[in-house]
Amino acid sequence: MRKKTESAEVGLSRALSYVLRHSAKDLGLELTSEGYVSVEKLLNLDAIKKHNATLAMVKKVVETNDKKRFELSPDGTMIRATQGHTIEEVKEEGLMKTITDASEYPLVVHGNYSEFWSSIYTKGLRKMERNHIR
Repeated sequence: MRKKTESAEVGLSRALSYVLRHSAKDLGLELTSEGYVSVEKLLNLDAIKKHNATLAMVKKVVETNDKKRFELSPDGTMIRATQGHTIEEVKEEGLMKTITDASEYPLVVHGNYSEFWSSIYTKGLRKMERNHIR
């Protein structure tokens, strides 16, 4: 069976997600407490270089990602993932609002694949490695 080919932007987006959400620290990138890393240093990582990534490509991925997974700093020199960090030092408080009163949100929707419904139904949603879920 042949593997489906993905676009260069999708491949870069996946690599950015992995690095920025999970492995930046292990790859030697310095993170701010808000999760920003230097775009210049990010572009020098093998995991990103293999996608022939340029600053223009990174900006395009940030601008066109339908789930708004990434954000550039105002000066464009830093980038971060906006959600789902497993790196404990990253504080997502500025990115997400803590829900303290369930009545403020009478309807909440969680998207997932149908194959996981049985487990979610019987065990509930699980925090797993996510830092922003308590």
